[in-house]
Amino acid sequence: LNHEVGQAWETFPLWDTARRARRGATLADDAAEAAALMAAMTPVAAANPHAWRREVLDAATVGTPTTANRYVGWPYTKHEVAVMDVDMSAALLLATREKADALGVGEDRRIYLSGWAYAEDPATVAERADLSRSVGMAVAGRKALAGAGVSLSDITGFDLYSCFPSSVRLSCDALGLALDDSRGLTLTGGLPYAGGPASGYVTHSIAAAYDLVSAGPGHALITGVGMHMAKHVAAVWSSEPVAAQDVPDAAALQAEVEARQPRRPVLTAWSGPATVAAYTVAHGRDGSAERGLVVLDTAEGRALARVYDTDLLADAESRELVGQAVRVSTDGKRNEARW
Repeated sequence: LNHEVGQAWETFPLWDTARRARRGATLADDAAEAAALMAAMTPVAAANPHAWRREVLDAATVGTPTTANRYVGWPYTKHEVAVMDVDMSAALLLATREKADALGVGEDRRIYLSGWAYAEDPATVAERADLSRSVGMAVAGRKALAGAGVSLSDITGFDLYSCFPSSVRLSCDALGLALDDSRGLTLTGGLPYAGGPASGYVTHSIAAAYDLVSAGPGHALITGVGMHMAKHVAAVWSSEPVAAQDVPDAAALQAEVEARQPRRPVLTAWSGPATVAAYTVAHGRDGSAERGLVVLDTAEGRALARVYDTDLLADAESRELVGQAVRVSTDGKRNEARW
């Protein structure tokens, strides 16, 4: 709250800058990967009669900043950001198999929830030991597949929550799925193109899964993300019922996340030396860089800081800032970083 970290378009870029640094990718190569990843969704949106934006975009159009495609939270352009202000709706009826039979719902009008799981990463961004990965995604995805008794190779289609490139890339990393998997990563066309009413988007994913697998045989894997990449759900929907399974033990799954991801202590205020662990630059509607947000490693724990200097913001977007030594000052409420 002190640092006004509330908007998703300012937190989701953090994961991607940390991932880019871990992989040793250049800024240009990483941006090209993100643009290609998101552009690949647009043909699906173009073919979806329910999509908000039915147009095919190439990677250059998606990733190149222009007056009409400004940076929002660098390194994301407007074409890489979810469209939530939409007039869209979807609905589903969830029932036992026995009730569906009693209602006379034919097999060609139903799909089955085969495996599912839910897990959380730390709600506070800076608490996460490794900002480039999501343990919650990995735990939820593995459990959902295991519950359905299937592997990735058995999945007919995927709809990975696609509010920003990081949610898709970290999900693929967690699942062990290639970014360019031939089955595609969306059934709807993705949040920036098909659009979606925030978390209600997953209802559209399930509806699209019905269209894909109801004729069978097949399985669809759907993921959902909530808050600042903190809440994770994965579910396998199938054309045929699977053997009865136990309801996932949420406490046990969360204990696994905690064991695999120790939390870092977060400092309210910090003054002194620090090292950048992840960062982004917020742009205004006129396209200009307004302020930066950095997650910092310090001698005593993690801290957040803002960057306001125009030259420093330009420098941050020109080279890899992760690993950069900075000097932090504080007024006791808000930290500011300079280098």
